[in-house]
Amino acid sequence: ALARQLRALAVAGASFPDLVKTHSDDPALRRNRGRIEAAPAKDLEKPLAEAAFALRNPGDITEPVETATAIHLFQLEKKTPARQIPF
Repeated sequence: ALARQLRALAVAGASFPDLVKTHSDDPALRRNRGRIEAAPAKDLEKPLAEAAFALRNPGDITEPVETATAIHLFQLEKKTPARQIPF
């Protein structure tokens, strides 16, 4: 229920980073500020990858995604085209 409320606040214009800062209980929050940057789908749990990679436009927010350890919300900041990293 809380995740749905927070999503509604974000959709209504509340700052997503501020909501993350005040409501996340992720132990890595201080290090990553709640961000997952340039993560390939294979590095995420399947439900997280499906939800995150379904976002199309910057600002789009997922519905709450439940995994075994938490409930997640994602907001797309930007899309970076896939590229091959040279050796």
